[in-house]
Amino acid sequence: MESLTEDLRSKEVQYFVKKLAQFPVQKVEKEQFKLLCTFLKRVGEKEKDITGLEFLWKIARFSPLPELSESALHFLIISLNKQSLSVRENFKNQCIQNLKSGESALISMKLLQSMLTKVVTEEIQELERTHHIVDTFFAEFEGFKKNNRKTALDQNQFLIQLRERLGFFEWFLDSANINLESMIDRSWNSFVTESLGKSDRDVSLKWFQSLSSRIDSKSWGQLLEKIKNLDPESFTGDTFSCFMTFFMKENAEKGFVTPKPLIVHNFDLVGLDFLWKIVLKNRDPNVSRIAMVFLHSLHSSLSSTLESNRSQLHKLYLGNILKTVRSSSQGQNYDEETIHRCIDLLIYFTQDYESSLRDRDKSVSFAIYFKPSEEAESTNWKSNFPPSTLCSSFVNQVKERFNIESSKEFVVVCQRKQIPETNQSLRSLDFDLSDQPLKVFVRPPKDSDTISMQIEGGEEKNDHPSVSLTKDDELSGELFRLLESRNKEIVEKAWNLVSRLPILHSSLQKILNAQNMNELFSSSQTHYAILYNLRIIEEKAVAIPIDSEGGKLYEKFVVDGGVEALLNLLDGFEVRNRDDISLLSSIGKLVVQHVCEELLGENDRKTLIVNSRYPLHSQFICKLIRLVEQSLNQINNSGTKLQEEELHDALQYLDSIVIAFARTNLVQFSQFNETKMVPNYIKAMLIDNPDVKLRDLTQIYLIELVEYYQNLSQNPAERPSVILLRIFVKFLEEGMGTCEFFTVLKSLVRLAENDLPINFWKRLSEVCWFLLKEKGSLERSDSGETDLFLVGVIQLLKLLVEKHEEFKNIKPEELSNLASRLLFDVPTFEMCGDSSPPKCKTETARTAAFDLLLEFCRENLQNQQTMFDFYKNYSNLQYPVQKWNYDPKKKARSEVDYCGLKNLGCTCYMNSLVQQLYMIPQFRTGILGVPLDHGDGESFAMQLQCVFGQLQESLRVACNPESFTKVNKDYDGNPMDPMVQMDVDEYFNMFCEKLEESLKGSVQAKLTTNIWGGKLTTQLICIDCPHRYERDELFYTISLDIKNKRDIREALELYVKGEKLESDNAYFCEKCAQKRNTLKRTCIKTLPNTLFINLKRFEFDFDTMKKEKLNDYCEFPEFLNLEEFTSVGLNRKDEEEKQASKEENKNVGEDSSEESQLRRKEMEELKQRDSSYYEYQLSGILIHRGTSESGHYYSFIKERNVKNPKWIEFNDTFVRPFDFSNQLKEECFGGQEKKNSVSIEMIEKSRSAYSLIYERLIPQPSEKLKLEDAKVVMETARNSHSKLRIAWNCLIFVSRIRQRIALRRRRGNKAIASMNTNLLQWVWGDNQSFVMEKFRFGGDSIRFLTELFHMQRKENHTQLKEDNSTVWFAFEYWAQLVCRAKDKRNNLVYLKDYIKSEMEDRLDFLTDFVSYLTRPEHKNSLLKELLLESTQEDVRFEFADLLTHVFRVSYQNAQNMNENENVESGSFYDDLDENSRNLIDFIRGNEIMKFDEWTFHHFDAAMKVIHNFYLISPSHRDYIVDPNLNVLADLLEIFEADDNCNAKKAMKRIKLKRRSKCPDMWKPFAELLQDCVYHSITEKDKLNPPPTFPKNASPISLPFEFRKRLVSTWIVEKFLKEKLWMPFLNIYNHLAWNDEELSIFLIRLLFKCAIESNGMAFSSIFYVFGEFMTEDSNPLQEQKVQAGLILMSKWIKMERKITKKLKDVADYVKLTISDVEVAKKIYNQNKDFFKYLNEIE
Repeated sequence: MESLTEDLRSKEVQYFVKKLAQFPVQKVEKEQFKLLCTFLKRVGEKEKDITGLEFLWKIARFSPLPELSESALHFLIISLNKQSLSVRENFKNQCIQNLKSGESALISMKLLQSMLTKVVTEEIQELERTHHIVDTFFAEFEGFKKNNRKTALDQNQFLIQLRERLGFFEWFLDSANINLESMIDRSWNSFVTESLGKSDRDVSLKWFQSLSSRIDSKSWGQLLEKIKNLDPESFTGDTFSCFMTFFMKENAEKGFVTPKPLIVHNFDLVGLDFLWKIVLKNRDPNVSRIAMVFLHSLHSSLSSTLESNRSQLHKLYLGNILKTVRSSSQGQNYDEETIHRCIDLLIYFTQDYESSLRDRDKSVSFAIYFKPSEEAESTNWKSNFPPSTLCSSFVNQVKERFNIESSKEFVVVCQRKQIPETNQSLRSLDFDLSDQPLKVFVRPPKDSDTISMQIEGGEEKNDHPSVSLTKDDELSGELFRLLESRNKEIVEKAWNLVSRLPILHSSLQKILNAQNMNELFSSSQTHYAILYNLRIIEEKAVAIPIDSEGGKLYEKFVVDGGVEALLNLLDGFEVRNRDDISLLSSIGKLVVQHVCEELLGENDRKTLIVNSRYPLHSQFICKLIRLVEQSLNQINNSGTKLQEEELHDALQYLDSIVIAFARTNLVQFSQFNETKMVPNYIKAMLIDNPDVKLRDLTQIYLIELVEYYQNLSQNPAERPSVILLRIFVKFLEEGMGTCEFFTVLKSLVRLAENDLPINFWKRLSEVCWFLLKEKGSLERSDSGETDLFLVGVIQLLKLLVEKHEEFKNIKPEELSNLASRLLFDVPTFEMCGDSSPPKCKTETARTAAFDLLLEFCRENLQNQQTMFDFYKNYSNLQYPVQKWNYDPKKKARSEVDYCGLKNLGCTCYMNSLVQQLYMIPQFRTGILGVPLDHGDGESFAMQLQCVFGQLQESLRVACNPESFTKVNKDYDGNPMDPMVQMDVDEYFNMFCEKLEESLKGSVQAKLTTNIWGGKLTTQLICIDCPHRYERDELFYTISLDIKNKRDIREALELYVKGEKLESDNAYFCEKCAQKRNTLKRTCIKTLPNTLFINLKRFEFDFDTMKKEKLNDYCEFPEFLNLEEFTSVGLNRKDEEEKQASKEENKNVGEDSSEESQLRRKEMEELKQRDSSYYEYQLSGILIHRGTSESGHYYSFIKERNVKNPKWIEFNDTFVRPFDFSNQLKEECFGGQEKKNSVSIEMIEKSRSAYSLIYERLIPQPSEKLKLEDAKVVMETARNSHSKLRIAWNCLIFVSRIRQRIALRRRRGNKAIASMNTNLLQWVWGDNQSFVMEKFRFGGDSIRFLTELFHMQRKENHTQLKEDNSTVWFAFEYWAQLVCRAKDKRNNLVYLKDYIKSEMEDRLDFLTDFVSYLTRPEHKNSLLKELLLESTQEDVRFEFADLLTHVFRVSYQNAQNMNENENVESGSFYDDLDENSRNLIDFIRGNEIMKFDEWTFHHFDAAMKVIHNFYLISPSHRDYIVDPNLNVLADLLEIFEADDNCNAKKAMKRIKLKRRSKCPDMWKPFAELLQDCVYHSITEKDKLNPPPTFPKNASPISLPFEFRKRLVSTWIVEKFLKEKLWMPFLNIYNHLAWNDEELSIFLIRLLFKCAIESNGMAFSSIFYVFGEFMTEDSNPLQEQKVQAGLILMSKWIKMERKITKKLKDVADYVKLTISDVEVAKKIYNQNKDFFKYLNEIE
């Protein structure tokens, strides 16, 4: 635009400005504004016409666009700075006039401030005297508040305008030099006292707070008093911040505090009482907590003068709290919230004080020297002690460290002060801590010590607040009264506080003065009184020293019957609630301490027994067991979860007492079986107990008990193992048990193995068989929770089979059924979901089941053969999986139980939309339920039904929508190209069109309309007459413009805003027969149950002529009310506006036409809709990531019709949870983000929401299928055969409704829609194949069969020696399944070793094996797959090892046979055994080793096989190097052809990618070639053979053509490219040993390759070059060195720049000259030639 205005003259520019100024301000948009600014830039500063500036001023004041208003004001300010004084004065007067009238006041303030910024103070003061700006401001401010009351301005907008007004007022007062103090009263009344609410009051208070440093100190107290007049209950955080500011300033002014750091000098603080009111009365807990912290900081930050009165201040502080608690706890004044605050004060104060003590209680370093006498040398000990350590504890630790028994022989002295054995702390001795470590001396006392070093005794003064609490009987009594409160939260807080405090003196004295301990623990005492008494005894009662307070309490407790009182209390105890469990835990702890004794048993293991002083009776133990049951029942029946520690401790103590009783009185304990007490105990502790740790502890106790008494009883029937075993079996029969239960049960089985008859064990095994057959499994998936009961039964049966060999004698079908039931049954569509087979799904359960099967097979040939036969049928090896490293578990349905869709190239747009549609329950049910002909492969609806069927039922991670893409055809009938991206909104329209066409005539013909079809109405509303016109149209999506829109509500407002048709564009009203000004708008008339909203994020830029993506930030809510965007909402708004405008109602009459009356009637009906009709919730988000040219679509979708629905991400095959609450803004709204985590640069997000799916919260009923509807269709179609078939399908559909309802199933908590039976069977057929693959390829399954093979070989069954079927099965299983599985672990080698071992013993199998591999039909299958095509290196090399073993075993057998038959040696070919000849000929002669430019083969393992073949014997070596067979030539051709690939670029990229994963592919070939070359010599070499030629070896002659190709440039460069450095040196050093021509050729070639490479490649090749050139003992070393030095010197001289490569070469030349004698000689002979070396630094 600027380029266009450059050619205009000044008058022309002014003309255009005037024309633009005539444009209505309300319609000015960014384009017109930019044009105006461009013209104004051309207007000269001296131009008198200010039309443009006036128009800018109008835009700034009246534009409805805030951004445009701000921009206009900014440009106006810049323009006025260039204008004359008169122009500026004109605008200044306009601003003042606006302030007085209240019109556009804020904009006027901004402009006025900008114009007066550089004006001197006198002028602004004159302005105040002339126009009374301050009075005008206050008048305008009152009008601003009144206007807000009327218009209900948006709160955020109101606060922004308020801050801007206060900012202007502050600036004006400062600029006019007006005394702030004189304005305080007036400002406070207007801004704070008369504020409209808390928010604007807070803004005003923050403004006063910001002025605190600029007003006179005398006004601080005035403002503080004004703040104190506010209601403390309504204080917000900002209000309190303002209070705290003036509180600190006023008190600092009076000298009561020092602000930084806070120090309180005088506690007569101004405002302290008001601070207490805020703490206790404020309604906001956060504000109260902040005030509480401030109050504590005042009490803890005392000056040195107040430090001495700390205890008195604490007492005063606690007295205030006590007074408040007492007043708030009585009668009508009962205030729970105030009591809560008071308790919080006490808790916080004690915690805060303790933390401050910890901060100053940092450890001090001591160096302690022990000198037992004057003559003895001292020994030292360095350690750290906190200053709070008691002196007595310090002295005791020192004496213990140096083994000092008598305290009178030695004293402990530090800094000439003796450390006494008293209860004062080290801090009280006032040591000088500046010089650490402090030196402490332990020595004999001296006479001078008694006087000069005597320290006056006495306890250290303790100023901890808890001491005041414990010594104040009145306050402690008030706390105990709070424990009787009706409010549980208050009780818990009060008990928490009491528990934190030291022992209360009054409570301790009460126990010491008690006549009888029973009165302390009687039922008349409250729960917390008993609990507190127990705590006192637990903490204070210590047996020694006897004369101490703790010793007296201990003696009192024991002598006066404290233990008996606790036992009596326990005997009558009942568990009714959580508090009872905590009390039970405390009682149990003391009972265990006094009643139970520890004995050291075998292996130094401690065991508990009952103290003989307190004999327990059996009824008491029964009571304890009942308490265990009650505690567990309380947990199960309680609505709230109890703390685990409380339950664990209570049950652990009870358990300890019971076990101690059992160890002490086994006979009595055994008798409990008759009273069911022992069974009840086992059930409670091992079965019903939810505490895993406690179950484990009980398990240990029981096993120790049984083992302890096992051999003490002569009668087996009386042994505890037998007694308990019978009890455990009864529980097992009832289907009860936990992991710990089965651990004990298995221990009992081992201990009672010889004590019970065989019939008992048979019965127990039958119970296990029955449970495995009949009891269902709790396992849901392989990644879910393990059924520990099932695992326990399996392990128990395994133990029984292990102990009793006869249990292995079962029928083959029983073993097969057991394997199927536990491991290999596959689910069907009738049996799927949570209860689907097999029983064992998790790894733990399957491992246990396989171990059971192995136990059945151990030393049992019949069972082994049964399992082999079962596996042969199950493994399905005839159809192997054509994949490598295959792990079906990774291909299984996602953990969130949804199936993904495979991306066929660029089909993400289709996948994301189809997933959204599938997750709509009504649509999914409708598609899956419609009867369709599944023979019609071109049917769109049928293919969609197939996709939906797979998404619902498939167990795979994703399904393939390839068939569905083929029926997605464009308008020309061509199927969609999966490699071409498409707009998802465009595809959705095409999708709906094709689906409607495909469903036409079916019962679901209106499916799309019923679910997401709504109605839009286009309204033409005449302004000057009562007529209106409406036209309805169907819509599936609503497309919203979101450019520059903050959220979709703004976009929806723009959508329904409409436009006015005026002047020439006015609408011709047919009823009035003339043009009328008309409002034209589009709004929503009927809303669907599911609403699709498309956000227009793509637009065409006419400047760049390209399509661009809008990444603007745009929010959308989770809940959306659409009423105001519907015809009902807009009409209601229109009626309200008409009623407000009476004149308009008078001038315009009502339309009385029949059409209008019908429309009004319809509108009245629409108004009757319930409000829920308009309420929607977000259910799906479709995301686009990328640019307008390329990108990716994926979806976030909310689950429907489930409990606790979650959001799921559907990203093609990836399906995972989506954190909606935390990631919605980041992932969906667009906008900007940081470039990376450490950068501050902001960039536009490429990901944002593209489509939204909202669903009505309460769905409205849609058209439903009825039987009568189907009959009507039947009646109308009776004359048409095709229609008759459609109607017949409708009737069939209706008749099957009940069948489908019966077939409805659930997966987890999700309902599964009914679907076509044929489709269901097809999907589940694939599911069954997939499940079988999971089982077949599972590591546990492979491990089982591998161990089974080895088990059979180890047992060496004679009847199997002639049968090779098992070995053949082992090989097929290994080749077809183990080699292809990912989870093979060590089974690949383990099973291969089994096959190798069998080969050595079964020569016929070896022959058959070779015949099998060398069949003509196998030339491109198994051998090629395992040796060349497998992507797994371990598979290739293990198979190569197996083939090598075939060669070796065959050769060894042939040699043995020849020796036995005295066969003479012939040609090398005749010397080879038949198996070796057939196999090696097959490998090299049947295109297996041929290079294929279209595929990538791994030749490393094949080369390894040939190399190993070469090393077996001379005959094998001769076979490889024979010129007639051309083996080496063929291999070299493959090596050479690897780089001569003419395939497409894409295939080359794939090959390079795979090559990167196999960097050493040609290393085995190089090693083979190296060995071949080592055995070869030429005529020149015979006189001086290379040192690498083997001694006493018969030389071989390499073919001339092969040798020639081997030294060609291409092959040499190929060696270097493959980084075969060492083989290269070894091979070519041998070949060029006596060949000077070849040596020089290689020197030049190596140097050329090195110079042409860079980086690491240069360093490596240059290293090879140097090694080859300077090889020691080489007869041609001098020639090679000379050639190399000349090459390097010439290259250095030719180089113009000194580079790193040049320096490296020069340095190597210098190094060679200095280290190699030959080089020195050459250098000395040609020094002038090497002068250049001195020039290179």
